[in-house]
Amino acid sequence: MATIENAFALCPIFSDENKIYVTPSEERGCATVTHKGRCVDILKIEDQKIVQSWSMRHGMIITAPVVYSQTECKYIAVQNKEELRLWARDQHNLEKAKKKSVPHPIHRVFSLPNLEPIVLFENGQIEVLSAVKQITDTKSYTDGAEIIWCEAVRWQDSPVVVIVSRSQDNRLKAHICKHKKDRWENTSVELPVKGEEISCCCMPISQTVQIYTLCGSGALYCVSDVTQSAVQVLTLPVGDSSAMVTAGESHIAVTGVKQDGKVGLGIFDVKFGSLLAWKPYPEENFRVKKLYVAEQHLFVVCGKALYAYRFSCGACTLASALGSFTSAETGSKEDDSEKLSLSWKVGNPQVTEKSCADVLSLFEKVNNSSKTSTIEDFRDMFNLLMEVLQKPDYQQFWTSPYMSELIRRLATEKKFWPKEEILQIINQGFVPPSVMADFFEALIQHSDLTLLHAATSHLHDIPEAQLVKTLNFYMSCADGEFAEVCDKPETMEEPAADDDGHTRTVKCPFSFAKTQFINAVVALPYNDVFLLECLQNFKFENVLILMQYLHYCFTSNNPDEDIKGCAPSLLQVVDWMCLLVDAHATQLILSPDARPVLVDLHQLVHEQLEFYDELISLEAVLSQLKKNCAPFKERNVGLYCIEVLHIA
Repeated sequence: MATIENAFALCPIFSDENKIYVTPSEERGCATVTHKGRCVDILKIEDQKIVQSWSMRHGMIITAPVVYSQTECKYIAVQNKEELRLWARDQHNLEKAKKKSVPHPIHRVFSLPNLEPIVLFENGQIEVLSAVKQITDTKSYTDGAEIIWCEAVRWQDSPVVVIVSRSQDNRLKAHICKHKKDRWENTSVELPVKGEEISCCCMPISQTVQIYTLCGSGALYCVSDVTQSAVQVLTLPVGDSSAMVTAGESHIAVTGVKQDGKVGLGIFDVKFGSLLAWKPYPEENFRVKKLYVAEQHLFVVCGKALYAYRFSCGACTLASALGSFTSAETGSKEDDSEKLSLSWKVGNPQVTEKSCADVLSLFEKVNNSSKTSTIEDFRDMFNLLMEVLQKPDYQQFWTSPYMSELIRRLATEKKFWPKEEILQIINQGFVPPSVMADFFEALIQHSDLTLLHAATSHLHDIPEAQLVKTLNFYMSCADGEFAEVCDKPETMEEPAADDDGHTRTVKCPFSFAKTQFINAVVALPYNDVFLLECLQNFKFENVLILMQYLHYCFTSNNPDEDIKGCAPSLLQVVDWMCLLVDAHATQLILSPDARPVLVDLHQLVHEQLEFYDELISLEAVLSQLKKNCAPFKERNVGLYCIEVLHIA
C-alpha cells in the first residue's frame, strides 16, 4: 500500500522552474533547495524554516543540483560547468570554498550514502571526485550524444550511473554504467521511442538496475542490461507533460496523473500495475514538469511556490494489491482489526522495567505539586531526576510526555519561581513545541531577561509568535534592566558619509546590552509567511524603533566583533525591514512619526543601488580585460627547439 498526504507550501519560488533542484541534506528532516541559479537553502521540511543559506556572487551560476557528500562531509556545487565548489556547513562565505578545476564541462555530481562522489561530464565521461583532475580516459559512455536524463543508485555496495541520451537523429539510448574493479562497465540499450518528450527513473533490484521510461502517450517501458531490451509494462493515465521518480522498492511517483477530471500526483505499483495513491495539485491549471524526492516527501513546483507531499510506501505484495489477505494455513480471511503483537529484547540488560518505573516515579513526584509543594522539596527531586536522565540509557525520557508535563509545571508554578531548574532545561535544549507558547509566556510574565536570552540562544524551532512577543517585551524594557545582566552597558554609534562628503552619525537606539538581546531574536531562523502575520500584532512605536536599529545595522561598515556577536546578517536585516513595512504599510503611510525613518531608509537603499550599478559597470570592464589578456602558458622546451616569433 501507499499513501500521499495533502500538499503544503515549503517556500516561495521566484525563478524559472528549470533552475530549481531539491536534494537530501546532511540533517534528517531537511532538504537542500538550489534556486535562482545562484542560491542554496537548507530548509526544515516540518516547519518550512530556512536553517542555512548560501549564495554565489554575481556572474557565478550553479549549473547542477547541490549535493551533500557523507564521505567528504561537505556540500558540492558545480559552478558554470567548469569548477567544483566544496564547503562545510559552518562555512558562510562561498568565495572561500575549496575549488576543483576539471578538464571538461560538468553535467552533474552524484552523492550516494557512504560512497565517494561521482562526476558525470557532458561528453559522457564518468569519474570519482578524487580523480577528476587526473582523468585521462577519453572514452565517452554516451558516444558524444546529448544527455537528457541521468541518475546514480547504489547496487550491491557499488555505484551505478544511469544515463539516457539523444543522438543527432533523435534516437534515444539508455546507458547503465556499473563500477567494477576501478573501472566502469557500460551496457547500452536503444529505446523504442523517437523524438518524444519522456521522463525517466531507475530502480535497483536484486539482479540489476532497471530503467523506467514514460512517454507522452502514457506508455511505460522497462529497460534492463540483463535482457538488453525495452519492454512496455504499463499504460498510465497521464498527460503529455509528466515527471517521474522512484518512491519505493517497486513504486514510482508520477505527475500529471488524471483522475475524475482532475490532474495530480500519483504513486503506482509497477509490480502489479495498480494506482495506489493520488492527490490533486495544490493549484489548478498548472503543468508540473519536475518532481523530486527526499526525506519521504515528494516536491513539485506549482505556481510561485515549491510544494511538498509527505508519502509512504508499504511492502508490495499480492495481498496488498487485492486489498485482502488470506491465511496460508487456514484459508480464512484475516480480520483487519486484529492487533499485531510485537516483542523485542532490551539492548542494555541493566535497564529493566523496575528502573524505568523508578524514573516514572520521580517524574510523578516532580510533576505533582502536592508532593513537592516547597522549593526545597521540588529542587531535591528535580536534581535527582536530572542526574538519572543524564545517563545514556534514559535519554528517551527527554522527549516523553512526562518531560512536557514537567516543563508545563515549571512555567505555571505559582508558589515559587524555579529559575535554576528552568535554566537547566533550557541548556538541554528539550522544550517541545506543544509547551513552547506557555513556556515563553511565563518567562515574559516574570520579566526574566536572563532566562529569555538563554532560551533564544539554546532552543530550536521557536514559533514566530513567541519571537514577536519576546521582541515586544525587550523593546518595552529600559536599557538599565539589560545592563544588570550584561558586562558592557555602553552605547554604540557608527560614522557614515553623506553625499557631500561630510560625516554624519548613525546612532544605535539601544545600549550595548540591549543590542545583544535584540540580535539574538532577529538572527533566529523563521518562516517569513508566519512571521509577517505575527508582526501585524507588533506595537507601532516598537516598529519605528526597530526600523531605526535595522538602519543602523545596515550602515555599520566595520563593526566591532565584540559588539556584533550574534548580529543578524545583511540578508536578515533586509528581510526584517521588508516584513515590518509589509505588516504596517498603512500606519507607516499615515503616521508623521514614520517619515524620518522612511526617508533615511529610502536614501540608504538609493545609495546601495547606485553602488551596485557601479559594480556592474566595473564587472563588464573587467570581464572584457580578462577576455583580452591571454593567460601565460608554460612550455616544456627540450634540449633542442626551433621557435618562430612574430613581431606585431
